[in-house]
Amino acid sequence: MAQFPYLTARKGSSNLYYKREVPPDLRADGRPSQIWRSLRTADPKRAEAAYAAQHAEVEALFSQWRKEENQPVTGHASTPAVSRAAPSVLPLTPALLRRLADDYYLNVYENDFQWRGELWKKVHE
Repeated sequence: MAQFPYLTARKGSSNLYYKREVPPDLRADGRPSQIWRSLRTADPKRAEAAYAAQHAEVEALFSQWRKEENQPVTGHASTPAVSRAAPSVLPLTPALLRRLADDYYLNVYENDFQWRGELWKKVHE
């Protein structure tokens, strides 16, 4: 099984499956956190033969998602394109937007936590 790290059985089925966690950098709304693909056989030898095709398919899916993550977020069709004269402009990608939102909410949470701590000290002095 060491050669086939994503080969697994599934409860309630006699077939073997290809199971893979989606990398954290590719997780997003509307995407699964795990990929399950049936190898359509219970025979380990036949499953190992089908494993390579499923692995290639999942790797291609991850590659497509990475490509989509690096595409700029486009607005309305009338939105002007970013000129090449402004190299300091960073296009917004879904991955960058997700990181910005995470940082923003973490900052809000930390400030709120600090404010509540100061309020607690004032009340209990």
